[in-house]
Amino acid sequence: AHFFDSKCFIVNILAADQEALSTRFAKSGGEKFAGVAYHLGRLGTPILDGTLGHVECRIIETHEGGDHVIHIGTVEHAEVRGGHPLIFFQGQYRNLGEQEPPD
Repeated sequence: AHFFDSKCFIVNILAADQEALSTRFAKSGGEKFAGVAYHLGRLGTPILDGTLGHVECRIIETHEGGDHVIHIGTVEHAEVRGGHPLIFFQGQYRNLGEQEPPD
């Protein structure tokens, strides 16, 4: 189903080594899932293989926001695994680095 026709959505939490996957989905056009390993979640949403986790949501509200459509959802299922996340901030990919535990 096309994203705008769906009643559900998913947020995949990418791992630090999945920058190419992030770039692929950020570009307009093209078949995003061609050659991408994934399986369907409980709500039928695509869970990308190798991610640190995901959040599956059911849409409860939709709002127009300029040239965007904003979906508000309720979380139906979530999973998380250990690892370092992929961070995109202020136009570039970044690393959180190791942090010292507080005293």
